Amino acid sequence: MIGLSRLSIIVPVYNRIDLFDRCIQSLININIPKNEYEIIIVDDYSDNNFSEIYKSYEIENVKYLKLNKRTGMGQARIEGLNYSKSPYVAFVDSDDYVDPDFHRILLETLENDKNCSLAIGPIIDWCSINNTHKITYKPNSNIIKKEHFIDYFMRGGIDPHCMVIWNKVMKRELLEGLNLPIGKTASEEFGYMFPIKDRMNYARIVNMNSYYWWTQTTIPIQEKYSYFTSGVLENLYKFSKRDDLTISQRTYLSNVIRYAKATNRQYLRTHDSIPEC
Repeated sequence: MIGLSRLSIIVPVYNRIDLFDRCIQSLININIPKNEYEIIIVDDYSDNNFSEIYKSYEIENVKYLKLNKRTGMGQARIEGLNYSKSPYVAFVDSDDYVDPDFHRILLETLENDKNCSLAIGPIIDWCSINNTHKITYKPNSNIIKKEHFIDYFMRGGIDPHCMVIWNKVMKRELLEGLNLPIGKTASEEFGYMFPIKDRMNYARIVNMNSYYWWTQTTIPIQEKYSYFTSGVLENLYKFSKRDDLTISQRTYLSNVIRYAKATNRQYLRTHDSIPEC
C-alpha cells in the first residue's frame, strides 16, 4: 500500500563502511521535508555490523532492512523496492552522494508532469584518489520519447552511465513486477533500463544539481568507458536470451548490439567475441 511518503530512496550496501556515512548524510540533508520521503538502507548481509551504524542516525525516515544472506546488488534493490511505500522511487549506491536539490527537482519534475515516467539528472565523476570532480554525463535534450530512449543514449557511442538506474527518479509502477537483472557485479545493472523502457511513456532531462559517482581511477573518461563497453554488450547479449522476452524485444536488443559493435569498433577491445542475438 502506498503511504504518505512522496519518495523512497533505496540504498543497497555491502561492506561499504568507509564512504557510507557520506552517502547517507547527503540523503538526510536533501531539500525535501523529512516526513515526505524515506531512505531505505538494504544491508546485503554485510560482514560489518551495519545495524549498529544505522542506530546512530536515529531519524524516523531512515529505515533499515537486513537480508539473511548475500544476494547481490540487484536483488537487494528489489527487496528495498518491495519494502518501500512511495509512489516514486530512486536508487543510490552506498559509495555515492547527491546535491541537496538533486532528488527534489527530479521528483517535482515528475509530480508536475503526470504523463512523464522518469526524470534523469547529470552525473559527476568523483575520483577519491585526488579528490577531483568531472562531469561524466550531462544530457543535452529536455525530453526523450519511449521509442528514442535507447537510441538516444547510444548516439556517438555507448555511455554506460546513461543506462544505470541511480541517477533517476521514476514512477514506482515502472518497476513493480518486473524481472530485473540480478547479480553480484555492477555490470548486471546495465540491463535495467531495457525492461523499464518498455513500460515508460517518456523521460525528462533535468540539467540541474548532480549525482556524484565514486570512482578510484584517474583514467580518462572515454578510455574508461571503452574499457568496459565490451562487458556491457556481453551483459546485454545475455539479457537478450532471457525466456521472458518477446520476439520484438529480442529483435530490438539484437539491433542495439549490432549497432553498438558497428559504431564503436575502434573502442571495443573484444567485440568480435560478442555474438549477434
